Amino acid sequence: AALRLWLLGLDVALAALAALLAALLARRAMAPLLLVAEVLDRAGAGDFRPLPPARPPAPGSEAARLLAAAEMMLARLGEREELAQRLAEREQAAGLGELAATIAHEVRNPLAGMLTALGSLRRFGAAEEERARACDLLERGLRQIERVVEATLATHRGPPEPRPLSAEDFQDLEALLRPEAARRGVRLRLAVRLAAPFPADALAARQALLNLLLNALAATPPGGTVSLSATEEPEGLRIEVLDEGPGLPEPARRLLSGERGRGPGLGLSVVMAQLARLEGRIAVDTAPGRATRIVLHLPRPEPSAA
Repeated sequence: AALRLWLLGLDVALAALAALLAALLARRAMAPLLLVAEVLDRAGAGDFRPLPPARPPAPGSEAARLLAAAEMMLARLGEREELAQRLAEREQAAGLGELAATIAHEVRNPLAGMLTALGSLRRFGAAEEERARACDLLERGLRQIERVVEATLATHRGPPEPRPLSAEDFQDLEALLRPEAARRGVRLRLAVRLAAPFPADALAARQALLNLLLNALAATPPGGTVSLSATEEPEGLRIEVLDEGPGLPEPARRLLSGERGRGPGLGLSVVMAQLARLEGRIAVDTAPGRATRIVLHLPRPEPSAA
C-alpha cells in the first residue's frame, strides 16, 4: 500500500513538472506573438515607439521574421503620423496666411475711399454738403472695416446680424472706386434701381462687388467704361458688371465658373466666398478679345413660416 501511494505521488509530481515545462515552453514560443500583440495595442493607442523584446527570438526563425515585420510596420506608421502632423501644420500656416492676406485686402479697399474723404474735408470742409458727404463716407468705411473684423471673429462668437443692401452702399462703392477709375483714365457708370433696402448681407455684397469692379477697372484700357447696373426683380436682385477689357483670363474664368482652383490674386476668391455667403449665382460671358459681362443673382429670402 505504501509503495502504491509512493508511485501515485511520483506520477502526480511528474505530471505537474511536465505541465510546468509545457507551460514554460509554450510561453517562450508565444513570446514573439505576445510582443506583436503589444506592438499593435500601442499603435492603436497612437504610440509608435519601438518595443525591444526582453529575449529576442532566434535569428532566422519564423518568430524573428514576424517580430521584424511588426517593428517595420510600427516604424512606417510612426513616419506617416509625423508626416501627417507636418502637413497639418503647413496647411494651418497657409490658411492663416491666406486669412491675413484676405483681411488686409478687404480693409485696404475702404481705406482708399476714406483717405479720399479726408482729402475732400481738407479742401471743401467749409461747405456743409461736402462735409456731410465726406463724414458719411468715413463712417460707412469704418463700419465696413468693423464688419470685416466681426466676420473674422465669427467662428468664435457667432456671425453678426447682417444689414440689408441699400442704395447708399452702391453710392459708397462709386465713391471708393472713383479715385482708382480716374487714375486709370476709365469712366465708371452706375445705374441702380433699388427703391428699398434689399434683404441681402450688405457687407458680403459690397466686398464681392468691390472686387469685381476693381478687376474690371484693371482690365479696361484708358478711355474705356466700366458699368454696373442693379435691378430688383420678383425672384431677387440682378447685378451686372460690364467692362471693355480684352476678355477674362482662363484661370479667372474657371474660378468664377465654380471650378476648383485659384484665380489670379485674392479678389476673385473673395468674390466667390462672399457669393456663397449670399447663396447667390454668377454667370460669366467672356471671350478673348471682347468685353466681359458678369451677372450676379442674389435670391430674395423666403418668408419664414409663422
